[in-house]
Amino acid sequence: MLTGDVRIDAEQRGNLRSEEATIDFKDNRMASAVATGHPAQFEQNKSVNGAPARGHADLIRYDVAAGTVTLTEDAWLSDGRNELSGPQIVYNINRQAVEAQSARAGAHGGRVHITIIPAASPARKAKP
Repeated sequence: MLTGDVRIDAEQRGNLRSEEATIDFKDNRMASAVATGHPAQFEQNKSVNGAPARGHADLIRYDVAAGTVTLTEDAWLSDGRNELSGPQIVYNINRQAVEAQSARAGAHGGRVHITIIPAASPARKAKP
């Protein structure tokens, strides 16, 4: 286990920052990482709209083979324009796709919140 100001750079896929992390290796390569903090943070250098994808949660699991980052417990993710928050968010790094899940019955804060900001249309930009 790594503790302190932990930073894990995963080449082109992004980076994790946290207070603590555990990394599993297979064939001398990182297979997975679990980062915990208040909050642990994730960033991917490029998202669909060109801005970095950023997220934070109390627990972040990175599965290299699946190409997914799972943010759990007070999870939040943004692609630089749109925002998503909820109990659990799964971000597919390769497809830059997101899946959010509400909490099970009886759990706290079970709603998923999405803020979508539409792109400005050319007609709106043209007004003096």
